Amino acid sequence: MKKKNKLLLISSRLPYPPIGGDKLKSYNLLKILSSHFDVHLVIITDEILIKEAELELKKYTKSIKVFRKRKYRFYINLLKFLFNFLPLQVNYYYFKDVQKYINDISEDMNLAVSILVRTSEYLKNFNKKKYLDMVDSIGLNYRRSQKNVKSLFWKT
Repeated sequence: MKKKNKLLLISSRLPYPPIGGDKLKSYNLLKILSSHFDVHLVIITDEILIKEAELELKKYTKSIKVFRKRKYRFYINLLKFLFNFLPLQVNYYYFKDVQKYINDISEDMNLAVSILVRTSEYLKNFNKKKYLDMVDSIGLNYRRSQKNVKSLFWKT
């Protein structure tokens, strides 16, 4: 049997339980990817990983690392926008300890997928194949907003 490539999957939400469109899509993506790759899942969230969800996600992953952050830490991250001019959602979900963990394991990964723009900054220096998974409607919304918004603050 051929050895599977290792895939790093980064999400800003727990994909299980698959309640709501984004979680359902992420859960099904995880299931599909796991049939082709050894998936190493990293999640940055304020949600609590309950035992039922952990057991379900373990069916489709080789490893799961959840970085549970308190809500106020996400809000503090928004202030970074004033200094780095990255998109608000990128700043909201970006934590140095998560970046360090990803850097530490990335050498062992063959490719990576970030779910939504908000997790894409973690793969900035990942020098292997990387993909951005984004729902079409969100991408269209970003494009329209950038064209129509007058405020420089919201345009980024």
